[in-house]
Amino acid sequence: KILLAERGGLVALLHAMRSFPASEQIQYCAALTIGVLTQNDDLKVIMGKHGISLLLEAIERHGSSLRVLENGCLALTNLCNIEELKLEFAARGGVAITLKMMSTGAAVQKLQQYTMSLLAHL
Repeated sequence: KILLAERGGLVALLHAMRSFPASEQIQYCAALTIGVLTQNDDLKVIMGKHGISLLLEAIERHGSSLRVLENGCLALTNLCNIEELKLEFAARGGVAITLKMMSTGAAVQKLQQYTMSLLAHL
C-alpha cells in the first residue's frame, strides 16, 4: 500500500476519477481502492481533501450504482477517522449526501449499515 503511494499510484487514481467522472466502472474501482488504501492512517492523510471531494462527486453522479454507493461510503468512513477530514466532509455537504444515500437505498441493508457507520464517525 505504501509502495503504491510512493510510486505515484494515488495521484494516478485521483487523476482517473477526475478525468472520467461519468464512468461508473472507474468510479467504483477507485472507491474500492481508496477504501482499501485508507485503512492505513498515513494514506488517509495523503488522500485527504481530494479523496473526499472526488468520492462525494462520484456518489452524487452515480447515485443509482449500489457498488459506487457502498464502496464510496466505506472509503469516506475510513477518511473520516481524521478530525480535519471530518470537517472537510461536512463542509462539502457530506452529511446531506449521506442522508440522501440512506433514503435512496432504504431497502438495502448493507448500504444502511455503511451510511450509519459513516455518520457515527462524525
